Amino acid sequence: MALTIVKEKTIIILLPLVYNFKMVKLSIMPCNHRFMNIHANGLFPNWEINKLFIGTFNPIWNKPNGNNADYFYGRSKYFWKIIPRYFNEQSLKNSTVAEKIAFCKKNKIGFTDLICNIEDADFMNQQHKNWIFSYKDTDLLNFHNLQYNTNSILDYLNENNQISAYFTRLGNGVGNISAQIQHIEANYHNTFRLHTPTGQGLGKGTPRANKLTCKWHQQGLAGINPNDFPWE
Repeated sequence: MALTIVKEKTIIILLPLVYNFKMVKLSIMPCNHRFMNIHANGLFPNWEINKLFIGTFNPIWNKPNGNNADYFYGRSKYFWKIIPRYFNEQSLKNSTVAEKIAFCKKNKIGFTDLICNIEDADFMNQQHKNWIFSYKDTDLLNFHNLQYNTNSILDYLNENNQISAYFTRLGNGVGNISAQIQHIEANYHNTFRLHTPTGQGLGKGTPRANKLTCKWHQQGLAGINPNDFPWE
């Protein structure tokens, strides 16, 4: 309803403002890669390497009260404990990111992942968070818009064709994720598959790190005699 005010001979009409409030759906927030451009080179090291370890994905989303990686394979109990032994150095399991990167530069090691980001991930969707925070490759297949790093990996390897490429998963059967691995294997000459650094599937018994190292030795990651290191 309008309100009319008469002041001297000027008539002022005040009209009510009507706001049309609408529910606005929050846009989907993609889950990008946690370490994209950490080295100012996309998902690749910016130093010379001869070993490239290829994982699946490191989500930028933080798992509440969870084991969130500070660097590649940072959630693994064994990776940063074992790898330095190949170069006669001590465990870097509890080291800083800077120390890990310095070690990698010194020993010509690099990392990348098969997936750059998940475009249709929605942080407001609890089921999406469940899938991502399970850290299972099979759960990532529930998304329909995975942005793969495959072509860039092949370009990187073929430009530096003395690199040994190590996938940190053994089997197939994980849909398009497995297909990316097979495509790289078919188009690059020097690839290997390693048992997952989590140690999952090793079976019961100890020493666990020694058992995992023995597996890696058999799978093509040579350089040390695993039996020289009876770790836990």
